[in-house]
Amino acid sequence: MIKFLVKGQNIETLEHEVIAADQIAFVKIHFVFDNSWKPLHKVVQFTQDEFTYNRVLGFDETSCVLPAELAAGAVKMSLFGYDAESSETVRATTVVKTLHIRPSGFDGESSNVPPTPDLYQQLLQKISEK
Repeated sequence: MIKFLVKGQNIETLEHEVIAADQIAFVKIHFVFDNSWKPLHKVVQFTQDEFTYNRVLGFDETSCVLPAELAAGAVKMSLFGYDAESSETVRATTVVKTLHIRPSGFDGESSNVPPTPDLYQQLLQKISEK
């Protein structure tokens, strides 16, 4: 498992392991949030090249899986959160943390990779679960 501490606007590595490409729903990323993030609706954002993938954590979740679309190379990870209960607009953001994905030894079809739902689809899913 890969574990990060989100403290204010910074992401610190607590536990790290090598990440290999070509995984599907296998690499779990866990976050520990300081008190300033507790009341926020949280989203993890992964960016590689011109593509961005969002993983909704919501208010209570602290883990997500790495998007399967990410290939070998550098991936930028950041988080943002917002307070829907506040009378004024509140949005928290973090600096970018770079993850490095190494090539894997997998030699097979990559067309069976299920697409990561976009942010809107994930939010609708959270609403329907309530």
